Amino acid sequence: IRASFDAPDVEERVELSFQLTVTDNDEAQSSDTISIFVEPTNPPPTNSLPSVNAGEDQTVVEGSEVRLEGEATDSDGSIVSYSWIQLAGES
Repeated sequence: IRASFDAPDVEERVELSFQLTVTDNDEAQSSDTISIFVEPTNPPPTNSLPSVNAGEDQTVVEGSEVRLEGEATDSDGSIVSYSWIQLAGES
């Protein structure tokens, strides 16, 4: 029992499901399914996470100006935004 088709063009991995059903001469039926995974010819590149360093821990005197100086790089792109948020302690 054979069938064939040309795999579709895809931009990301896609699962196709097929079911084969057979019937005998007494009209009894049985079925089974398979999955076909279609991969793109030229998959998009995997995006690596940026590398970030928030800087060194600091000890400061109350009332003094504190500068937060971090750095970040992206091996396969560029940094388009950043934000600092306070996680603990007095505002």
